[in-house]
Amino acid sequence: KSFIDVSLATQQLSARVRDWRVMEEDSLTEHKYITFDLDGRRTPKALFVKRRMDPERFRTCFRTQLDALGANKTSAMDYNRIAGRAYRGSLSSLAVRDQGKAPYWWSDNISEARRVCLISRRRYTRLAGSLPVTAPEVVAAHLEYKGLKNQLKKLIRSSKRRCWDDLCAELETNLWGDAYKLVMKKVGWTPYKLALETKSQIVAELFPRGPPHGHIRLENIGNEIVPPFTLYEIRTAVLKLKKGTAPGPDGIPTEALLEITRMAEPWVLLILNRVLERQMFPAKWKLSKLVLIPKGQGTDKYRPICLLDSIEKLYENLIKSRIEADIETRGGLSDRQYGFRKGRSTEDAIKMVRDSFPRNVKWGALITLDVKNAFNSLPWDVIMGELTKRKVKWYLRNIVADYLQDRALEIEKGVTVPVLAGVPQGSVLGPSLWNLVYDGVLGLNMPRGVLSVAFADDLALVIRSESQRDLKTRAEAAYTVEQWMHSKSLSLAPHKTEVLMIRGPRRKNDTTFSLGGTEVLPKRAIKYLGVWFDDRSTFGHHVIETVRKAEGRVRALTGIMPNIGGPNYKKRAILSQVVNSTLLYAAPAWAGVLRFKKYRDMLIKCQRKILLRVASAYRTTSADALQVITGVPPIDLLVEERLRLDRRPDRKMAAARREERAATMQRWQQAWLDNERGVGVWTRRLISNVARWSECRHRSLGYFFTQALTGHGSFGSYTYKIRKTRNSRCAYCDEQEDTPEHTLFACHRWSEGRDRVVEVLGVQIRPENIIDVMTSSMYRWSILYSFISDTMKLKEAEERARQTEEGA
Repeated sequence: KSFIDVSLATQQLSARVRDWRVMEEDSLTEHKYITFDLDGRRTPKALFVKRRMDPERFRTCFRTQLDALGANKTSAMDYNRIAGRAYRGSLSSLAVRDQGKAPYWWSDNISEARRVCLISRRRYTRLAGSLPVTAPEVVAAHLEYKGLKNQLKKLIRSSKRRCWDDLCAELETNLWGDAYKLVMKKVGWTPYKLALETKSQIVAELFPRGPPHGHIRLENIGNEIVPPFTLYEIRTAVLKLKKGTAPGPDGIPTEALLEITRMAEPWVLLILNRVLERQMFPAKWKLSKLVLIPKGQGTDKYRPICLLDSIEKLYENLIKSRIEADIETRGGLSDRQYGFRKGRSTEDAIKMVRDSFPRNVKWGALITLDVKNAFNSLPWDVIMGELTKRKVKWYLRNIVADYLQDRALEIEKGVTVPVLAGVPQGSVLGPSLWNLVYDGVLGLNMPRGVLSVAFADDLALVIRSESQRDLKTRAEAAYTVEQWMHSKSLSLAPHKTEVLMIRGPRRKNDTTFSLGGTEVLPKRAIKYLGVWFDDRSTFGHHVIETVRKAEGRVRALTGIMPNIGGPNYKKRAILSQVVNSTLLYAAPAWAGVLRFKKYRDMLIKCQRKILLRVASAYRTTSADALQVITGVPPIDLLVEERLRLDRRPDRKMAAARREERAATMQRWQQAWLDNERGVGVWTRRLISNVARWSECRHRSLGYFFTQALTGHGSFGSYTYKIRKTRNSRCAYCDEQEDTPEHTLFACHRWSEGRDRVVEVLGVQIRPENIIDVMTSSMYRWSILYSFISDTMKLKEAEERARQTEEGA
């Protein structure tokens, strides 16, 4: 029997432990004493800049630096020197030390209350350790501590409530700010900083040590002139740069480069042409800053992102365009590769897989394969070999060869590690080089009835056969793919290989597949590029999973969209698109599932949940009424609209989208008038023309106004229906039923405000014309909106007061 002596520490603290050892002295227990020294030196907090670059100051600093050094300075080092000095001189404040981010509700009062509470707790624990529990001093100290602790809890609750209201109100000016990030769990700080040793281990796993790259520089035998970049090429490449991205090792953001190209475009062109003429990549541009992004919460797996200098991205864009143009003249890439290609998306790949499903055969299967650590493992010799095989122009091959040589990762400030394989994730040129190599797997000689489709490194094999035996034989195409991977020093991830039977016997598990020496059982559903394919080819499982995901987002957004307060209607409508986009992802591929009422109702039910928050409505409001009130077409009609649009050759044109939306509005109008569900009768009476209501630009909604539109609110007819009151009579007109129509158009309690509206507008309002009057102008809308909202607000307040009196 052995007893383990162990010490536990956090990541940061473990890096400071020195001289850890187990002492031999007897401790009179099963364990030995452990001693260690703790390094008192702590890593200083990282520096960050409070404010962003001042564009006007940057332009002034840049002109000064360029004039001082001279426009004839056209090397890569000159660019970094001039741009770097100008950027640092344009910062509007000094860098300060990051003290960490406190919770959004933290305050000085809470900090002081916590300090006092901890002092009281320490006093109590000291007394409790030296005196009996019943001693007066201990009892008094305990009571004092409990009181201070309760006071601290109250302060925190109050602060949370107040600060949360402030965050929701902040949505008016910053829709995607802290409130949105908090509820969507997109707050961007890491709970701890990885130790250097841990980072080094992760890098060693993610970036394998490939064979030395020994490309021989090609000679220009035909004395061919390297065509210089043109201003048109530069301007096209600049448009592809994204603003707001993190800078590379030089710290110069994309915004600074954009300012430079606007001010000194010929100078930038000279720098890039000088690098092109020498057919090389400057050494400084080969250094990338590594950022490790955790794959999910509580995981030890990371996605490595390489941050590159903005000038390098510009140069890579130029080289990428020339390589792709050269390859296109020599046959191009396979049409079955959809990743990293202009005009192609995951939805196109998904539809191709779906359309390849066997229709008139007895047996069929879908196999999905994934390459292990794909982009970081691709050998450089393989890339150069493929460029040579494709006969890419000699100077472009020289540039790529230099691009791959002597690359390095900056894992911490001043700490770099060499990279000997792969293409940087986050680079511009890397994905094109990957596609070039991976095109080989799509050109393999597959058995008859096998089709391969790829998006980046995600590969799908669709297999069709007339018999089970032949199906299993053709499934060995996966082995062919695996052999090709081995020839390129790549490997498949066995645990990510999945099989789905899409034709065959009802008992799918009777068929097993041997892939790469591993027995793989078919699943009932597998996920490929975000869409769930099921063994019945109905996409019902996809709807179930998508609705589950969307409802999670609804629950998150509910926190920042309370019925009273929070963002206005238009901001709520924008936030609701987070849910709509989740539901409608790849809709043309699975639109056929709408023929099943079960799945159509699931989608509508989910849409209704977010529309309740958009309209600030009672939870008993029907989906039909909510869709009309918010101006959002039913989700099933939106799916059909996307399907129709996808079938049009001009689907990317604005005119096509307008035509299909008009067709959707017509179908919606007809369904609204037909009233197949038998709900929303009062809303239908008010809003008979869906298009006119939806297209009203000054339309807005609110908690009290929505009650009037739906009839679900402070009305006797509604409260009696939900058994909240004993009858449905109006509290002011005893003989009348308290309906929305009675309250707004007949009740004498509100006649003064109603008469004032009629006098101002010069129109006698009725249920049949009130919406037409409101949508006719913003002025009329504001008058009637205020009257309805104020009436409902006052009525609800009087109802609450009446209930309080009756309760007393």
